Amino acid sequence: MKARFLIITSLSSLAVLVIDQLSKYLIIKKIPDTGIFLFNKALSFDLVYNPGISFGLRMPSWTIVTITIIMIAFLVYFIYNQIKQKNYFITLLISLVTAAAISNFADRVFRNGVVDFVSVQINGFAWPSFNFADAVITICAIILIILIIKKEKVKA
Repeated sequence: MKARFLIITSLSSLAVLVIDQLSKYLIIKKIPDTGIFLFNKALSFDLVYNPGISFGLRMPSWTIVTITIIMIAFLVYFIYNQIKQKNYFITLLISLVTAAAISNFADRVFRNGVVDFVSVQINGFAWPSFNFADAVITICAIILIILIIKKEKVKA
């Protein structure tokens, strides 16, 4: 089980990294300068380089790089501990988050900012632009929070 799980987790993580980088490459090469708008502009694909961190918050680049390296190291350590405890689903989720974080980190290093391209705007509310890696991080984080809440309810 462990070997098969590690192969599945590794391939899934690699898929996140490849899909994210491929989608960014295609957006950079193929998106018109005016963007693409769907559903009465509620959903758009428009190239944005985010030199900051989440939600476009600005920080010095050395700070962002340092924080990112520390977070990735922490995630790898957490993955290692979850494997030892045989928490395979949590290991998978954290591995996907790590792959997504590495993909965004690669953008910072090679493109001087994270490539974001999906924008959602509904009734005047505009969510900050994001990419595939950001979506993976968000979805995995939500699932992890739900698992933690459920675990705490069982303990109570």
